[in-house]
Amino acid sequence: MPDRPLGDIEGQLYAELRRIAGAIGGRAPDASQRTSLVHEAWLRLAASDAVVVQDRQHLLALSARAMRHLLVERARRATTLKRGDGWEQVALDGIGETPHLVDVLVLDEALEQLHDADPRAARLAELRLIAGMPLPEAAATMEISLRTAERDWRAARAFLVVALELDRG
Repeated sequence: MPDRPLGDIEGQLYAELRRIAGAIGGRAPDASQRTSLVHEAWLRLAASDAVVVQDRQHLLALSARAMRHLLVERARRATTLKRGDGWEQVALDGIGETPHLVDVLVLDEALEQLHDADPRAARLAELRLIAGMPLPEAAATMEISLRTAERDWRAARAFLVVALELDRG
């Protein structure tokens, strides 16, 4: 896919956002909130004339980033309003021995710290944890070898276990 404005590939963008929302799955209280998240992310990305999609991998990365930012914004808004709408925590599978519920804002802070230490590992973690991509798909999206992705994922997981204090009982 050559460089194209988002308007040219709105259908692909919307489908990718729906896939990511599906990966979030049980983290959202109901389907209507997942749909709301998809619509909000789609509107933000599609309304931007400045964003040009280079290829499918770029589209996937943009979609994951948009979802992450919306989840963080909703969690911050819920914290500020002192009322929750069910988006304050996400379930992390594949980090520790068992799935953990982690506060979205704490996860965002840990991903920012990881980005400071290792930007590529942070991007991989975002694709895996937010977009729900399997490791081979995330590696292809980032245009790195599976072996490099495996090494980066081990490093990212170790970093996040410590940063999120998942090693405590």
